[in-house]
Amino acid sequence: VTVRITISMTEKGDFQDVDVNDGANDDNDTNTKKESVIEVDNDNIDNSNNNKIEEEKSNEYSSINLIRPQRTASPRTLKIINTEERKGRVQKHTVYIIECDPSPPGVITVARRYNDFKWLRGVLCSQFPGLFVPPLPPANVIGRFENSFIEERRQDLERFLNRIEEVKPFAECMAFGMFLSRPETTFLEGRKEVEEQFGNRNEEDIALMLSKLFPDLAEEEEEDNDDEDNKDEFTTIHEEEIPNLVEFLNKIDQQMTLLNKSAIRLFKHLNFVNKEMLLFEQSFDGLYSAESNYPYKATSERLDVRKQFKLWSSYQTKQTDSYYDNFFRSLRYEHEDIRSLLELFKYHDDLYTKKYKKVCKSIEKWQEMETNGVELKPAQDKQKNIDFENRKQLTLLLNIITKIILKNEIVLIWNNKTSAWRDKIQQFAKIQTQITNKMLNNWKNVAQIDESNDNNNE
Repeated sequence: VTVRITISMTEKGDFQDVDVNDGANDDNDTNTKKESVIEVDNDNIDNSNNNKIEEEKSNEYSSINLIRPQRTASPRTLKIINTEERKGRVQKHTVYIIECDPSPPGVITVARRYNDFKWLRGVLCSQFPGLFVPPLPPANVIGRFENSFIEERRQDLERFLNRIEEVKPFAECMAFGMFLSRPETTFLEGRKEVEEQFGNRNEEDIALMLSKLFPDLAEEEEEDNDDEDNKDEFTTIHEEEIPNLVEFLNKIDQQMTLLNKSAIRLFKHLNFVNKEMLLFEQSFDGLYSAESNYPYKATSERLDVRKQFKLWSSYQTKQTDSYYDNFFRSLRYEHEDIRSLLELFKYHDDLYTKKYKKVCKSIEKWQEMETNGVELKPAQDKQKNIDFENRKQLTLLLNIITKIILKNEIVLIWNNKTSAWRDKIQQFAKIQTQITNKMLNNWKNVAQIDESNDNNNE
């Protein structure tokens, strides 16, 4: 897979979480404070094209999904049904109550901390190198016990668990099973058991495991190993193509960092406008009340448009909600996936640069010594054989990991993200169109009153 895209870049910045409650008076403004994840009322949205879109997506990506190991059973449904605040020895923390349907034997729910989710993801990355492991929501120190933050993280962690469940090797592995079943009191013991089982694997063990998961790619690998012409291709892939792809993804990461910063600022602005609209609506209503109680008021009264302004305010809130749910959050999810893709190449780079190239240099020294007629000592000869065997194992592992990344993971994730973006933007467009039509109807009657007065004066 070769990607050639040119992107103009500016400065690189770190991704930031959105601060939903931004403002000096947020604590006192209970009406405008965002205490939960925004939900958009979609009851009136036309869903006639949903089945068509799903069918198109299924046909479009079926050939790609066939490469990835397939589920033998229907995925379980995982929900985080509640959160609890616990007091530790030093400081308090939040736990997330997980429910699994169907549930493991003897288990109703389990409670896990954010750090437990981090452990799970780390284990999956280590156990299945080359496979894309869905990202976790970013950690946050400031505001982590606010209702809005906890609810947003609850939904993100629930999404993470269900994405893990969709991938056969992850769903059926020991680590995930333990994560969903062990009680809190023995969870640390369960972690140690998982780590001990997979901590002593070598490159050959990992390559064998991946080959069983991806037999089609493993067959290609056997054919490649028998072809001497592929030696140069091996170097080209690892020295040129993959670095070029990493450079491309880094540029996307940088550009999305800038875009997300701008999206955060835009959301804060829209949220500020929502609050000002509510204050304006209250002040406007106060003016009408004051004028209606004035004993010497004129016979001509102000045109009452309080209802129109109230609706205008509600539409502004819906637009902001839709922007957050369908636009801003989608960008954040996409950015997190790009960074997780880059993690795959970080493992590849460590394997190729720190292990493979190092052992190749050692082999070159042995060969140079033999060329110069230097007789190797028994210990040196033994080490030479070990180095040759290590290079063979590293070559097998590098080849299968590279094929998994380039022929499966990056293609699948990239297509899925563009599909998800299309669906969210279509939803966003429908909501915006609906709100715009309601806004037109909202002010139409007022405009007609004005036209009627003009006709009467004529």
